[in-house]
Amino acid sequence: MAVTRSRSVVLSDISYDGARIGGRDLPPAGDEMLMIVGSVDTMARVMWRHADQCGVRFDEPLCHARIAQMKQEADWASVTGWDR
Repeated sequence: MAVTRSRSVVLSDISYDGARIGGRDLPPAGDEMLMIVGSVDTMARVMWRHADQCGVRFDEPLCHARIAQMKQEADWASVTGWDR
């Protein structure tokens, strides 16, 4: 979610300090956003955007347990291989 809009996106990469997101009408670099995956939410800032992808940096780094929870709760876990 950004200040002006909410979008469903595909989270294609995640680390303790950021993520890569794919989707339509993504916010521009510099925008703040609230990223929600399952029951986990975190504030982030868009660092770059190119076409249908953007990279975000989390305001506070995520611990391993929160990343694992996001991966477990994501609907695409089996498709992405995160459930292995």
